[in-house]
Amino acid sequence: MRTLSRLSTLLMVGALCFAAEAPGFKMTKKYPVPGDGGLDYIVFDSSSNRLYVSHGNEVDVLDADSGKLLGKVEDTPGVHGIAIVPALKRGFTTNGGDATISVFDTGTFKTLKKIPVPKDPDYIFYDPQTKLVLVCHGDGAVITAIDPDKQTAIGQIALGGAEAAVVNGKGTGFVNLEESAMMVSFDPQTLAVKQKYPITGCKTPTGLAIDVPNSRLFIGCRSKVLAVMDAGTGKVITTLPIGDRG
Repeated sequence: MRTLSRLSTLLMVGALCFAAEAPGFKMTKKYPVPGDGGLDYIVFDSSSNRLYVSHGNEVDVLDADSGKLLGKVEDTPGVHGIAIVPALKRGFTTNGGDATISVFDTGTFKTLKKIPVPKDPDYIFYDPQTKLVLVCHGDGAVITAIDPDKQTAIGQIALGGAEAAVVNGKGTGFVNLEESAMMVSFDPQTLAVKQKYPITGCKTPTGLAIDVPNSRLFIGCRSKVLAVMDAGTGKVITTLPIGDRG
């Protein structure tokens, strides 16, 4: 999942405005991101107030308040996603160019190790409940689980494609299957599949978010709809129109 950028691409940061006379979202700042190359995922680390921006073959690290470039994580060919584990002061990137996960020090931004994984590592996140880093592979058709302390891959979930995933903090994860337009629930601790549900009215699901208190999954579909699913039953409650490249 990558968007082409120009030289000195502008990274736009929005904030929610609570003023009664002007409710809604407003753009408050624009941060220049130097260099060329595509932009992909952006991750905010609240423990350090930093933005980690995947950018071509490196990750740019910005101060979230000022936009100042603090440093770069280099040698991440075809980088897609970033996961941060604050307690270990470690970061992890998915490198699509060489099918590896880079482990880096969040203090120095230096790469400590590269972990080989199946092809097409893309979306990545840290699950604080299981204390695992989970990696979605599109063409690789699996989720890889990484022990961030030992910095090793410890298992996989075979899925038949994996675009993006979330966890509910209660022992269940959910992942989009892009090609088959299915939602899979899984156990992130045992790495076992629980259920599979069709995402009715959706083609090519990509983006995924979860509202845990209301047990809702929000699924961005390339067919220009946002599907809203009951996370408990797998039933699609409604679909809403959205723009292209959902």
